[in-house]
Amino acid sequence: MVSVAVGGGRGGKQGFKLFHPAVTWGTRTSQESVFLESRLPELMDKCLEGYRATLFAYGQTGAGKTFTVVGEKGSPGLIERGVGYLWDRIDRLKGERRQGEQAAV
Repeated sequence: MVSVAVGGGRGGKQGFKLFHPAVTWGTRTSQESVFLESRLPELMDKCLEGYRATLFAYGQTGAGKTFTVVGEKGSPGLIERGVGYLWDRIDRLKGERRQGEQAAV
């Protein structure tokens, strides 16, 4: 398990807070794996149900956070994959709604 200690505080407050990331990935992990293993589709489903959600990318400078979030041509990042997932999910929900309306008639 990886732990991250953050300290210093504001106004002269001392102390550290320890964070334990839910998931970490290596340099050879595919964008699709990050998307699925980050559980972003589940977070987006919860957002469509009215809940708030946050996906936090943390790492050293040059570790690949921007690449992971934005991606590149031929290898979309979390934003493009997430937006695509949302549109697909919305279309499925519309289809389910239409089927429910036809069944009620």
